[in-house]
Amino acid sequence: MAKRKAANGEGTVFFRKRDRKWVCEIIVGRDPTTGKKQVIRFAHERKAEVSAWRVQKLAELRQGNLVAKPSEQTVQEFMEHWISTTLVHEVKPSTVNLYREMLRYYIGPGLGKVPLAKLTPQMVAAFYHKLMSDGLSPRSTQIVHACLRRALQQAVDWQLIPKNPVAAVKKPRSEQKEFTALTPEQVKRFLDAARESRLHALFTLAVLTGMRLGELLGLRWQDVDLDKGTITVAQILERVGSSFRFNSPKTKASRRTFELPAACIQALRRWRREQAEERMRVGPAWAHPELVFTTTLGTPLSHWNVTKRDFRAVLEKAGLPRIRFHDLRHTAATLMLDQGVPVHVVSRVLGHASVTVTLQVYAHVLEQKKKEAARAIDEFLAAHGE
Repeated sequence: MAKRKAANGEGTVFFRKRDRKWVCEIIVGRDPTTGKKQVIRFAHERKAEVSAWRVQKLAELRQGNLVAKPSEQTVQEFMEHWISTTLVHEVKPSTVNLYREMLRYYIGPGLGKVPLAKLTPQMVAAFYHKLMSDGLSPRSTQIVHACLRRALQQAVDWQLIPKNPVAAVKKPRSEQKEFTALTPEQVKRFLDAARESRLHALFTLAVLTGMRLGELLGLRWQDVDLDKGTITVAQILERVGSSFRFNSPKTKASRRTFELPAACIQALRRWRREQAEERMRVGPAWAHPELVFTTTLGTPLSHWNVTKRDFRAVLEKAGLPRIRFHDLRHTAATLMLDQGVPVHVVSRVLGHASVTVTLQVYAHVLEQKKKEAARAIDEFLAAHGE
C-alpha cells in the first residue's frame, strides 16, 4: 500500500494494494463527545472516480452540507434526549416545560416520526401551514418554530445533521393582537368593585401600575417601601405544569423599581393590616410571611383562581365586560399615556425590553394623542384669531 499522507482538510488520495483500489479519506470534523477525528472514505478501482468523489464531498463540506455519519434518530427521539439531558441545565424550568408541551402536542404528532437527517425546510413549512390550518394561532406557531429551531441547531452543533432545516423557513407572521383597555370611567367602577374583594390591593396595583400577574403573585414585603412609595420587581411566581416555583424576572428590564400612585399605597397599607389579622388567626402555620399576596393560609395564590374566580367576580360586580387579566396591564399603560406620561417612563414602569416595544404595542394610543395635540393647536389658534 502506498504511503498515505495525513489528511489536511483537502482530502487524502492513496492506492490500497491489498484490494488494488484507490481510496480517498476526508476529515469532516471531530466527535463532540470523544474529540476524535471523524473521517469519511470512498474506494474505487478507478482513480478518476475517487477524484470526482473527493471534489464533490469537499464542496459539500465547504457549504456545511456534510457530516461524518448522519443521525439515525427521529425528531421525537432527538428532542426528548436533548430536553432531558441538556436543555434542563440551560434554561428555567418553565421554559423546559414549554418545550416539552410543544413536543407533546405539536412537534411530536407532526414531525416526530421523521428521521432527523431527512427533515427538510419544505417539510417544516408544510408542518406550520397545517398547524395554522387546524386553528393554531400564528403566535403559538411562532413558539413552535422557536423551539424547533433551537433544538435542531443543537443537532447541528453536535454534528448530527449538516444544516438546520428550520433556519431556512421564515417564522409565521403574527398580526398585532388587539387588546381591550378600560376607560377612565370603567377603571373607577372596577376599583369601586374591587374594594370589597379580599384581593383589592392586587387588583389596584394591576390596573394602576400594569404589573404582570406573575410579578404580583411573587411580590414580597421586603420589595415594597410604603414610606418612599416604591415597589421593586425582583421575583416572580411562575406555573410549571401543575406546580409553582419562584424565579427571577426573565429580563433585566423586568427587574425594576418604580413609584406608586397614592391609591396603590393606600390599598397596600390597608391590605397589610388585613393580612396581619389573617396571620394571627392562622399562627405559625402561615406558609409564606414574606409574600404580599397569599391565600388565607399564607400559601402562594393560584394564577387560575385569581383570573378565573376573583377577577371575574370583580368584573361582574362592576358591570364590566369579561376581559383578560392582562388587559389591566394595557389599561394602566393607556391611562399613563393619556395623562401625558412620557413613553420612556411608561416603558420602564411596564418593564418592557425597550421603548421600541412600547411604541409598537401602543402605537394606536400614541397616534390618537397626536391627533388630540393637533386639535388643541387648532383650537388655540382659532381662539387667538389666527
